[in-house]
Amino acid sequence: MRADVPLGALLLVALLSAGCIGTFNHTLDEHPATVDDGHGGGPLLPPPPKPMLKPTVAPVVAPAPWVLNGTQVEMQAVAPADAKAPLSWTWGVAPLLGTAPLAQKATGLDTGSKKPDDYLSPGQSASLTFSLPGVYQMHCHPHANFMRGNVTVIDGLPGAKNFDVYIEDGATYKDFRFVPENLTVPAGSVVTYHNVGSQAHSATLLSQDPGLVPQPVTGSKGTVTLTGNGWTRVIAILHDAEGRIGQAEWPVYVAPYPEDYQKTFYQNFSAGAPAQLDAAPVSVAPGGTLSFKTDYNGTAFVNVTFLDPPSQQALPAADPANACAGEFHLREQGSQTDLLTGAQGPSPAAHGRVLTTTYNLVVVPRQGASCEAIVQLHVLYDHEPPAPLAYVDPESVPHHH
Repeated sequence: MRADVPLGALLLVALLSAGCIGTFNHTLDEHPATVDDGHGGGPLLPPPPKPMLKPTVAPVVAPAPWVLNGTQVEMQAVAPADAKAPLSWTWGVAPLLGTAPLAQKATGLDTGSKKPDDYLSPGQSASLTFSLPGVYQMHCHPHANFMRGNVTVIDGLPGAKNFDVYIEDGATYKDFRFVPENLTVPAGSVVTYHNVGSQAHSATLLSQDPGLVPQPVTGSKGTVTLTGNGWTRVIAILHDAEGRIGQAEWPVYVAPYPEDYQKTFYQNFSAGAPAQLDAAPVSVAPGGTLSFKTDYNGTAFVNVTFLDPPSQQALPAADPANACAGEFHLREQGSQTDLLTGAQGPSPAAHGRVLTTTYNLVVVPRQGASCEAIVQLHVLYDHEPPAPLAYVDPESVPHHH
């Protein structure tokens, strides 16, 4: 079961991923794969990581926050001033990290975490092969709370397929880290993890996410097709001439629009007897108390027409003194406060805002009248996306028998 993912984290972390299979090679190096300090002696240090590029990305014309599957949006990315030409861009669309199920789960992406004897000792290295596209959240098993890094794998990405990550530690937890913490690599790449610290460590798969859908955009600007069913990101990945990389994301909610809530129903009223009426699809007995529930925020339109039962004709009747008329009151269930009120008459109507909750509609005929009422209820839902929620794998939920 995945841990809950806060909204802030969901909107800041990279996504992309699919099921993936990896392999690793575990070796003990007499000297860890490092570079000389430049003085012919002293401690060997890992090469300084290349600084990440920090591009930005946004739609040329911002669409609504909720769009339909297949919507096309023209996007534009901007490289930072320190990026060295020539530049290349890779574009894709993928679910927001942590919010979607996996087609295939990764196996083998672990340098050894089953028991302490499996950890990488100082000076030891191990290689993992990332075969299929995806995002892999890696962590150090004995230091899981503060040593984490991502490997983003993209099919068809140009460049080398061998990478090094150095595992460091020190006097405080801030010194425990993967260097670099984030990699973007082609599918089939081999990443070698080198323990250059003083303690035992591991590089172990923590979680993964569904994969990137590549987009036919080769420059910094182009049209992407939004696909998915839920929170989605457009991703622009930048490579410069010095081998540095960086990526930027733009989130959007992609899903079918909800169907409006529409009901028409009927109710009989005895003379002077008020009754509650709701959006039930069938007629209810006099005095029945029913309710309706809205699935999204929106605007409710309520129309009530009072009828003379003998003639079944809309009023006014031949004798206005005995005409059927009435009013209605829309209230949140459990409250006596009116949200909408239809003024007394033969056809009261009103509209106003409603939230995602359960409501009671109270229809009250004119005192002394015996009537039928036709109630038409239409809730036009907003197209405002819901908050991102962490996906929970059903297989990870305990079953109780």
